[in-house]
Amino acid sequence: MQKEFNQEALAEFDGRDGRPTYIARDGAVYDVSESKLWRNGEHMKRHQA
Repeated sequence: MQKEFNQEALAEFDGRDGRPTYIARDGAVYDVSESKLWRNGEHMKRHQA
């Protein structure tokens, strides 16, 4: 089952304070919480989720 997110709901999953990190690309949402490239909601310390 797939879940749909609007921008406001997706913003809740920013990787901060123990929350998971979700990103969206081309209409799909990805959980990148376990990725080494996404730590504390930041992608390689360049931009935030």
